[in-house]
Amino acid sequence: MNKRSEQRAPKWLLQFFRWFCHPDFVEDIEGDLLERFDSHSKRFASINANWKFALEILSLFRPGIIRPIRLNNTFIHPAMIQHNLKISYRSFIRNKNYFFINLIGFSTGLAAVLLIFLWVKDEKMMDSFHSIDSQLNQVKCNYAFPDGIATWGNTPSLLGKSIEQELPEVESALSISPRGFQLLVENKLHAVNGLFASKKFFELLSFPMVLGDPSHVLQGKQQVAISQSLAIKLFETPQNAIGKTLVGNSYRFTGPFQISGVFKDPPSYSTLNFDVVVNFEQLVEDDPDTENYSDAYARTLLVLSKGTDIENFNQKIAKYLDS
Repeated sequence: MNKRSEQRAPKWLLQFFRWFCHPDFVEDIEGDLLERFDSHSKRFASINANWKFALEILSLFRPGIIRPIRLNNTFIHPAMIQHNLKISYRSFIRNKNYFFINLIGFSTGLAAVLLIFLWVKDEKMMDSFHSIDSQLNQVKCNYAFPDGIATWGNTPSLLGKSIEQELPEVESALSISPRGFQLLVENKLHAVNGLFASKKFFELLSFPMVLGDPSHVLQGKQQVAISQSLAIKLFETPQNAIGKTLVGNSYRFTGPFQISGVFKDPPSYSTLNFDVVVNFEQLVEDDPDTENYSDAYARTLLVLSKGTDIENFNQKIAKYLDS
């Protein structure tokens, strides 16, 4: 047996094979499988070799090779199963209403459990796809009112820049401002979800680019990136969109802007849903009030250093705006 192949072959697939294969055939078949894997790994990329290995194992899952199923007659006997089925059938005939009430209750409970499971799973997936998810945090502001404290997600647009410069725990900061945009293309208006964002937006967050360099698509104030679906809708292909001009017809979004990149549409489990991303400096240039700490124009995202104590950091910035 080729020791090098056994080490490289996916262990969980080998364990699955050994579990279902008849003990009399395991050694011979496993040796052949590992030799074929070794041959494939030399000819193909590792992921392709793994796929071929998996398909070969699945093809062996058939009668004649899988181990026989032995039932313990002490606990499971065909006569017992037959007897229970007869009792269940007779009970159904005598108490149809009671049977359907139980069936509806069971079905409703099962459906509720499945829906709760899917909802919890969806909530846990929200925004967890970013490669820096464990370091990514949003700053929120608490405002005191006579009837209590209100927490807002919007913050002054200068907050991210000043925190990044002054606090060593912060590796980087992003300012983003979601807006509704209207695009004027060939005398037709198109309503889209827009976003003003810092230059590093595509570098830090995991919104993959189809075309364009993540570190350069938002370098200029007049540069914009659009989603793949919007590029296809307006220009038929993403390639046709690059270099084209967009004219805005919205507050703080007029243009003209040049398309410098195309990104994949944000996934459904992203809290940010957008088709157009504009350099945040364009918003600052059009609206000087954004440079005022008394206004809240942006959401501030911080990338904290690994190992940062969040509770201590929260206390550190609790009175930051007061200063």
